[in-house]
Amino acid sequence: MPLPLARTPQESLLYIELHACECGEAAVRHDSHGTGQGDGYWTSHYELTCQGCGAGREFVFRTPDWPLNTGGYGGPEPSEIIDAGQWLIIADLVARSVPVTPSSVAEERAEQRRTLQVAVDAMAEILKFVPGQERVVPDSAFWTPEGRAQRDREPGRFRRERLQVVLDTYRSALERLA
Repeated sequence: MPLPLARTPQESLLYIELHACECGEAAVRHDSHGTGQGDGYWTSHYELTCQGCGAGREFVFRTPDWPLNTGGYGGPEPSEIIDAGQWLIIADLVARSVPVTPSSVAEERAEQRRTLQVAVDAMAEILKFVPGQERVVPDSAFWTPEGRAQRDREPGRFRRERLQVVLDTYRSALERLA
């Protein structure tokens, strides 16, 4: 079975954050990162140490053959390692952490922009799962227990129109932080 494809380093790191250690701790120390070659593909290799129990952890991903200069988490294709429901969980979590009233302190405002950009990028990632002119994210885009649970709790949030409205709202809020 081929290694999972991580389209960008940012996507790799987000995937790692989503996969806590067996002890339940999500925080890790990044011990090393390297690239290499697999069986006809490039790889990205992360060695980490759990901050909770000290266990060594390792993640290896396939990487694209082409350089991605897209910003965000990947090109036009949907993620193969983070499902649509997980992207919505991420978007909700980070968007809620940004105060409604922008900070007047430049450093805080810049951090609010970076945080909200993650929500914008996550919403855009969900829309990549909606094929052609379809109106909803297909069931095949939910392969993790967390992602399926999110869809089952709020299936209406995975309609193209609603996803686009939320994405546009986040983009407008991001522009106001400029």
